[in-house]
Amino acid sequence: MIKLGKLSFLSILFVVFSLPASATVINIIQPAATPGSWSNAYPGSPGSLGIVDLTGEGGDLENNVTLGPGALRMETTGDGSSRSEVVLVDGGGVDLGTVGDFITGGSVSYDYYQTSGAPNPNITPGFKITVLDSTDVNGDGYASFIFEPVYNGGVGAFDTWHTVGFGGSEDGIGLWHTGIYGDAGFNNFYDEYSMADWNALFNGTLFDAVIVAISVGIGSGTPSQLGFVDNINFTNGINTYMADFELAQVPLPAALPLYATGLALFGFAGMRKRRKNKE
Repeated sequence: MIKLGKLSFLSILFVVFSLPASATVINIIQPAATPGSWSNAYPGSPGSLGIVDLTGEGGDLENNVTLGPGALRMETTGDGSSRSEVVLVDGGGVDLGTVGDFITGGSVSYDYYQTSGAPNPNITPGFKITVLDSTDVNGDGYASFIFEPVYNGGVGAFDTWHTVGFGGSEDGIGLWHTGIYGDAGFNNFYDEYSMADWNALFNGTLFDAVIVAISVGIGSGTPSQLGFVDNINFTNGINTYMADFELAQVPLPAALPLYATGLALFGFAGMRKRRKNKE
């Protein structure tokens, strides 16, 4: 008969060593768009994108990052075409759902930190929802609906972490889009159209469009910008996807503990031998 105490101890050991790492912790950014993984949306762009450890940075950047010490650093160069954007593409086990799902019960939130001194003080990392409606006869059916903090309450203080977000049918939210159903989109985002408002404008046609990607970044036409992003949360009302960007811990080589133990035993044996010789 197995004793309860021993069973509990063994059970605890099994749980500790068999649990997978939390799916919300992102250690790797794929170099190109990969379904189901957070990836570099523009690998050919001169902008930079990477996970960094903020330990030692000081100030609000280090002290008020929401989760662990890591975050996603994104920077554009002086080239006006430079972009820095991380994307999660539908597929590979990820189901971002439809626009209808997002309107009915979806929401987005993320943390951003924008450094001061950039040429354009209105630019901060924005959030993009890219959709596909194959029934669109006026184009290829693809469009991105973009949330920018500057048009939704302002960018806030620089050199400080901020949390922003929006719901699928939230009033007072302004999204602009890149063009769909023959509508140019960009000139209308000042009207504070939420995703639900855009769907109503298009007579419900947008409702069944598929969300093919979500992304956060600094777009083209915004040179020499530096920002940080963390704690991304997206739900379509059915599935939820979160991202806490952290540097991967360097694993201890499997043989190192055995090597250290061997050295210790070798030293102990040598010490006994020297002691015996003296006797």
